Amino acid sequence: MNQLTIVFAIIMLVWIGIFGYIVSLDSRLRKLEKDK
Repeated sequence: MNQLTIVFAIIMLVWIGIFGYIVSLDSRLRKLEKDK
């Protein structure tokens, strides 16, 4: 594996983490809205 592949894999993992965090945060906010 060359360095570019490793860097690309790290960037992809970071993006997946950010996206997953936003989605979970969004669903949590929607749940709070429903409870009101």
